[in-house]
Amino acid sequence: MVKFRYIIFLLSFFACENIEPIPNQYLITDLKKEYEGITAKNCVIRYAIKNYSKSKNESVQVLAVSKAFEIWQKTNTNVVFANSSDITRADLIIDFEETENLTNSENSLPFGIVLTKTKTISDLKQLENGLYKIQLNDDIQWTEELITRAVAFQIGNYLGFKTSDNPNSIMFPEANININKLSKEDSIFFKQKYSLPCKDLDFKSLPMSIKLTNSITEEIKLDKAGTVTIKSSGSINAGTFIGNTTPDGKFEFTYLGLAFDIDASYDIVPDFPHCAVMYKLNDDKDWKLCKSNCEFTTKGNETITLTLQINDIDPSDNSGFYTVEIDYK
Repeated sequence: MVKFRYIIFLLSFFACENIEPIPNQYLITDLKKEYEGITAKNCVIRYAIKNYSKSKNESVQVLAVSKAFEIWQKTNTNVVFANSSDITRADLIIDFEETENLTNSENSLPFGIVLTKTKTISDLKQLENGLYKIQLNDDIQWTEELITRAVAFQIGNYLGFKTSDNPNSIMFPEANININKLSKEDSIFFKQKYSLPCKDLDFKSLPMSIKLTNSITEEIKLDKAGTVTIKSSGSINAGTFIGNTTPDGKFEFTYLGLAFDIDASYDIVPDFPHCAVMYKLNDDKDWKLCKSNCEFTTKGNETITLTLQINDIDPSDNSGFYTVEIDYK
């Protein structure tokens, strides 16, 4: 009789449709959503944090996101993750949003001998121009470990991994299982999918700062279309008579209260001011005058060879330097 009553109790329990969610039992992703596996176009992937959860301080969240990328980074050096302070240049954006902004259907998790309705705490959304956004549900109480777990999972989706039913996989969708490294199968797949060395590491990225005293050539990888700006400051002493010059250069100097023209034979380009900043782009034969501020447009997703020079045939007897800042606008 006791056994019969127990069975009746279980049947009535499972028949109940209004089971309340058990707190802190989360799914990372919507199990009914199919993510299309992709392969990142660039081996250097820039990420940026758009905003922060109201449940944790910012420094904890920055560290948690960084740990998520480190899980992937230490497994395969052919892909490089770079934190970008400029969100407009990021390939992958981390964004805390309210529940209604996440496109998730109702999911459930086994809890003991029952199924419980479960909150889905993140999503991966494709934006315009091939950008992606990791959406994190800001209506839950985040911990550092939970942020790392969810972001690491969605990084996998971005890299082309599918949701896994292996509890040891970083792509296992239950958030409450703390996984901080790739499984053997995940590691093998990751190295196979991104098997070539990252050639982009041979190039510099913007923004960058240069101390200019003579000719400098930089190979630069551009990650978006726009305008490259070159801004120079500081001064160079060009000798006893000419004295100090700025990045704008000068055509004359003053000695004993008298003005004298600077001999054009001292200049690489006679028509440009002496010691002015100038540049060449790629295979340009002629120098372009830059002075303290100049710019040029780019197509994006390309590499350029940028050569900077001061207009002085013999800069060896100069002292000081110009500080040159190269960036996007």
